Amino acid sequence: TIKKVISVETGGGPRDGVFDDLVFADKVDADLVRSNLVGRTLQDVRRKGKHVWWELDGVGPSVLFFFGMTGAFIVKNVTAL
Repeated sequence: TIKKVISVETGGGPRDGVFDDLVFADKVDADLVRSNLVGRTLQDVRRKGKHVWWELDGVGPSVLFFFGMTGAFIVKNVTAL
């Protein structure tokens, strides 16, 4: 079950700590992302090419990720695979 969502840029660049409005679609803010994910359970992860999406339980939007040349998920306090 998703317990916390952090939707800000990290890495120490000029936008570090800022909501990632360059990645999320128009009219989407951090509260909307959180309210649609927190409390839902990840059912499956799917991939096709550079697209990865999460299938979640319940009613609501799914999440689609597009990875460029060096895309990756980073989870705090978890060693990379």
